[in-house]
Amino acid sequence: MTEVHRVDDENTDEAKITSSLQSSVYAGDPPKLIAVDGSPVAGHGTGAHASPTTANGDTSVKIDNKPVNSKNDADSCGHLRDAGESSVIIGPE
Repeated sequence: MTEVHRVDDENTDEAKITSSLQSSVYAGDPPKLIAVDGSPVAGHGTGAHASPTTANGDTSVKIDNKPVNSKNDADSCGHLRDAGESSVIIGPE
C-alpha cells in the first residue's frame, strides 16, 4: 500500500506535479488535489523529461475514471513518484 500523490508532490528527480486532471478530490493538510494519470509534471531535462506526465496509477482506485497516482508509480519519463500524502493510502497490501 502506498501514499497518494497530489499537486506539488515530487518524483525521484524532484520534479513536482504541476496540476491535476481532476478538480474535485483533495487530500492532506493543507488540502491539495490528488493526481491522476496524465497530470502534468514539471520538466526536468530533454526528451521524455521535457514535459512528462504522471502514469501507471492504480487502476482499482479512480477519480473521474482515471487511475490515481501514488508512490513508486513511474511517470511517463520513467522517474518514480517519491513520498506522497501519508494520510491516504491505496493499493494492495
